[in-house]
Amino acid sequence: DSFDWNGATYTESGTYTFSTTNAVGCDSTATLNLIINNSSTSSEDVTACDSFDWNGATYTESGTYTFATTNAVGCDSTATLNLTINNSSSSEDNATACDSFDWNGVTYTSTGTYTYTSTNSSGCDSIVTLNLIINSPTSSTSSLSSCDPITWNGQTYNSSGNYSFLTTNSNGCDSIANLNLTINPVSSSNTSLSSCVPVTWNGQTYTSSGNYYYLTTNTNGCDSTANLSLTINSTSSSTTTINSCVPITWNGQNYISSGNYSYMTTNSNGCDSTANLSLTVSSSSLNANVSIDACNEYYWNGYNYENSGIYIYTTTNDLGCDSTIVLSLNIFEDEIFIPNTFTPNKTDNINNRFYIHKDLTNFKMSIYNRWGEEIFYTEDGQLGWDGKYKNRICQAGLYVWMIEYDCGKESKIKTGYINLLK
Repeated sequence: DSFDWNGATYTESGTYTFSTTNAVGCDSTATLNLIINNSSTSSEDVTACDSFDWNGATYTESGTYTFATTNAVGCDSTATLNLTINNSSSSEDNATACDSFDWNGVTYTSTGTYTYTSTNSSGCDSIVTLNLIINSPTSSTSSLSSCDPITWNGQTYNSSGNYSFLTTNSNGCDSIANLNLTINPVSSSNTSLSSCVPVTWNGQTYTSSGNYYYLTTNTNGCDSTANLSLTINSTSSSTTTINSCVPITWNGQNYISSGNYSYMTTNSNGCDSTANLSLTVSSSSLNANVSIDACNEYYWNGYNYENSGIYIYTTTNDLGCDSTIVLSLNIFEDEIFIPNTFTPNKTDNINNRFYIHKDLTNFKMSIYNRWGEEIFYTEDGQLGWDGKYKNRICQAGLYVWMIEYDCGKESKIKTGYINLLK
């Protein structure tokens, strides 16, 4: 960097002279051939995770550090390190799951401790530790046999089958209870016997006709009832009642009219058997003539009628034969022309009255002013209102009308406005 010579400091390379007097008093000139080498510096910015090794030293904290040495020309060399130390990070998660657990793109099915390494916001390692507990679902199976419906987990079952009930076990996972259920029904049997002599059945002798039962237990341990329908015949008889719309054939004989008929034969037990037939041969009937007054339309037996006329409906009577109903229908139309303006007290005698242009049954008409006061009433549809109240022409304006009348069997009420002009 510099050189001191004969009282002077030199900072640049060059050739320098110094004149003085030598020992014998003569001029003496000294020449200096000078080379000035410069010292050097450097600066480095470094970011590292946790620690950084530099020039044989390990640094674990952020800061500015220097290192002094000799450069290539033998001068001081100073290196400066601007160091930023970022720390790696770690965290711990605890999780409990049923069957499996998805964590950072991996599915885990066993309890254990797992780690996941990534990079944190500083670019250093980030290690997350997962303490995982995997709980499993549970299931149980029960087999039951019963003669009656059973209640299981709040549900009543009355037929055999495999049933399941889903709930949650002590670990919070699914718990499936399975029930293999067999419902053994009570059983019964019906036996019909006809005999000319007494009958012994299940250790008991029966001498008269009747219905008898015997209670025991079936192979499933449930109640079993045996029913005996017993007929003790010396001679037997039967009665059959038949209603028909056409002639019938009975025991090889054709019958075309009502009556009581008998047929003699031998029953299956070899006893006399008399079959009696109570026969009614019916024909088609005309059940009723119906007369109806209706308004606009009438719905009858699935059809909508809009015109007056005679209509016929054929069905089946209680004997199973054809039955015809005749409807005499009168349709009354509900279309009424009601004017909306009239000019009473005009000398031209045109449109001087407000009235309904149709002859209506049980007709009533009321006129009200704007305060709801009735100012006119009539039951004569052709009389109409002359626009007066208490013999004076009313003020021009709107008045409310209400009419009542019968349309067929229906009572109708209509309302509206009439404009009185002068």
